[in-house]
Amino acid sequence: MSFPLSFSQILELAEPFEVLGEVSPTIQRIAALEDADKSSLSFVNGRRFYPLLEDCAAGAILVPVDCSHSPSDGQVYIKVKNPSMALTTICARLESLQRNVPKPGVHPSAVIAGSAQIDETAAIGPLCVVEENAIIGPGAILEAGVFIGREVQIGSETRIYPKVSIMSDTKVGARCLIHPGVVLGADGFGYEPTPRGPLKIPQIGKVVLGDDIEIGANSTVDRARFGETRIGSLTKIDNLVQIGHNVKIGQACILCAQVGIGGSTTIEDGVMIGGQAGFAGHSTVRKGARIGAQSGIMEEIPAGQTVGGSPSMPQLLNHKIHLLSKQLPSLFRRVKTLEEQISEEGQN
Repeated sequence: MSFPLSFSQILELAEPFEVLGEVSPTIQRIAALEDADKSSLSFVNGRRFYPLLEDCAAGAILVPVDCSHSPSDGQVYIKVKNPSMALTTICARLESLQRNVPKPGVHPSAVIAGSAQIDETAAIGPLCVVEENAIIGPGAILEAGVFIGREVQIGSETRIYPKVSIMSDTKVGARCLIHPGVVLGADGFGYEPTPRGPLKIPQIGKVVLGDDIEIGANSTVDRARFGETRIGSLTKIDNLVQIGHNVKIGQACILCAQVGIGGSTTIEDGVMIGGQAGFAGHSTVRKGARIGAQSGIMEEIPAGQTVGGSPSMPQLLNHKIHLLSKQLPSLFRRVKTLEEQISEEGQN
């Protein structure tokens, strides 16, 4: 596939402060500095990467405004405020040009309940199932093999990738991206102990998603025991994330891969959570907190605090303990030596 953007279009999207170099390269791909050739667009996003510029063969490079390096012959430096953001803007245009957008309509192999409401501008792909009283909004896209349960609502321009299951009574807002293998609205995990073994607690609540949410591949959001499991608008969720029943997640949060959130946890707006962090049920994370990777959250985290470790603690203290723990073997040797010295002195 040929590269769909000309160099002049790239400049228009990047909105540069200055362009250094006398050529107008033909860009055919985007590449890292070390892998680039004269047909490549690359970027450098900080001083620590400047040494890579010396041997970089890229035809065009997005660089910070304060970069003092000069382009080689046949090369262009595009000075921008934020190279990573400029590249993001360019890639977003590329994605919009290259992404397949299905035409509106229902594929003949789809199974649609008579009571379902599907907007005439929506696209329903092969082998989809849409059950009773479901509502599919304007411009929504269901790719191959999507299951939509009864009473589900899908907002306008939401795109649902193949093999997604959205179970009954789930509501998905506008302009969401739901990646392959996601399950929304499966039963929450709840049992009562009895003499005959665990007794399943019925899960009769819902899942409600706001607008502009992205959920990565094979992530799961459980329905509430009663009431709602809710995810706020603009929140972005990575692959393989588990969100338990009755969890409340605020707006503009970021959850990295393999995060696990126990039932009835509350996560307020703007929280960032590193990969593999785990949350005990009924815990609370206040607005703007930062949770380090592999943290174990078992208590309330104050607003704006950065924590790490398991159980979690302020990140600075966690780092200190980690560094000190490396000294434990030598500390034990010193203590043993002192004990032997004291014992010898006592015998003398």
